[in-house]
Amino acid sequence: MVKFLKILLALAFLAVGLFGAWSLISTRPQVESAAPTFSTPLVEVMPLSPRNIQLRVRTQGTVMPRTESSLVPEISGRVVYVSPSFSSGGFFEEDEVLLRIDPRDFELAIAEADARIAQARFQIEREQAEARVARREWEELGEGRASDLLLRTPQVAEAEAALEAAKASRELAQRNLSRTEIRAPYRGRVRSRSADIGQFVVQGDSVAQLYAVDFAEVRLPIPREELGSVNLPFHFRDGRS
Repeated sequence: MVKFLKILLALAFLAVGLFGAWSLISTRPQVESAAPTFSTPLVEVMPLSPRNIQLRVRTQGTVMPRTESSLVPEISGRVVYVSPSFSSGGFFEEDEVLLRIDPRDFELAIAEADARIAQARFQIEREQAEARVARREWEELGEGRASDLLLRTPQVAEAEAALEAAKASRELAQRNLSRTEIRAPYRGRVRSRSADIGQFVVQGDSVAQLYAVDFAEVRLPIPREELGSVNLPFHFRDGRS
């Protein structure tokens, strides 16, 4: 009896499913086919004429001097003078004396070089006189060809070399004396300084940072997609792009 009821229940469910499917199929709406329609787009027509327009490219950068350098003394010594312009932020003119180093050592060096020059000239005159005496004596008493040492030729050459060395020493001392005045290489401004009056500065050490005020540069980054809006000369030194 239970088995029969199960079969009967399954048949009932199947019948209900078939009836529902038949109902959906019989009551479906009828689909009518129609040709597709295309709407014409609206177009605005206007005459074209060339005109100038302004394109804006936004960027930002930092103003930097084109010329900037370190002020370095070429000699060592004690600072005895400082210009009023030689201060952080101070303006100065081209060839203005910013610092002066004690010149006394270099003035003494010039005096010593002058003394050596005078001594060398006296030595040359003495050697030349002795050479003339030696040649005259050889011509009167000697025979054959006299040696250069006997005629004092090497001694005269040595005295002349000593004179040239003394002149070179004086020229160097004179140049060092002119270097006691540290002058501005251009018209500009002091960014920072590290020397003051009474301080001993060393040759080759920076005493200030300077920059010129004639030209300034601003480095502005421009996005690649906006480069076409900027009229820039993209050329190398040889003229090729």
